[in-house]
Amino acid sequence: MARRTPQLPTPPRFPTAARVHELYEGLLARPNVAGCFVGQKRMGNRYGSEVGVVAVVHEKVPRDELGADEMIPGALEWRRNSREQVSVVTDVQPISDAGFQAGPFAGPGDALARVTFPNRPGQVVVSTVGVALRHPKFGAVITTAGHALQGGPGTVTYRPGHAPEVLLQNVGEDGARVDITGEVVRSVRVEEADYALIVPTDGTPIRNLYHDIDSLGGLFVPQPDDVGKRFFALSPQGVKDTRLRGVFGVLTIEGFTLRDLLITDMVTQAGDSGCALIDASFRVCGLLVGFAVVDGVRRSVFMSAFWALSMEGAEIF
Repeated sequence: MARRTPQLPTPPRFPTAARVHELYEGLLARPNVAGCFVGQKRMGNRYGSEVGVVAVVHEKVPRDELGADEMIPGALEWRRNSREQVSVVTDVQPISDAGFQAGPFAGPGDALARVTFPNRPGQVVVSTVGVALRHPKFGAVITTAGHALQGGPGTVTYRPGHAPEVLLQNVGEDGARVDITGEVVRSVRVEEADYALIVPTDGTPIRNLYHDIDSLGGLFVPQPDDVGKRFFALSPQGVKDTRLRGVFGVLTIEGFTLRDLLITDMVTQAGDSGCALIDASFRVCGLLVGFAVVDGVRRSVFMSAFWALSMEGAEIF
């Protein structure tokens, strides 16, 4: 699925690559600046129409807290020729992570294949990783469906040495699968939420990269105005196109009442439980809990991803 992008902007007249790097030098000399590139300015969470020089900073600091030698000027000037001086706008964008995408990574779209509870034989459990979170207690974690690991309602936090062990299968861009071992640190089944938190135990890094390639954005909570719009489920089999048919839902599934649900056209299958629902900007909206037949039509049902973040005090990274 191609990302939705705004209308392509018209770039201003830029100097040669060598001259651009000369402009970078003045920015890179400032404290807090981690890098530079020529790109689109950002307005909130969206790309604007202007192209300029983007200064990438470790932390975005209010201008009134910066010294003169720390501020990024609003524009950079360069002399095009002996008679003409050209101005190029700047933008400041924070960097939160960077690394080499060697893979495999534990992240969205990976498949849970087996779970082993202490003092019990391993059993086949099929569900899907939804999203990677930065957790205040557990650090980096990935989510899957709570009902895949926990039969009844409630919240279970596992003590070290007593946690269920899981086998995950990383699904790469080419569909190849690599085994990842991990353990469940918490599972939750309450009215607003159905999820479990997993931490790899074999050193596999966690990234919010669907099939190790496509980076997910932040959180988005669909509203009534979004009903009827296109959304996408990130299953191990691929990105699946659907339409949002309901928000703020309350349904009883196999005797368990769930609230604040998102309802879409049927887009999922057995084993997809826990997979992420995203919008066209790759923002995470929901995590799959199951299906329901409404007015004779089978629908996919997702919990709002908001509740997993809110209950855990976690953030998408």
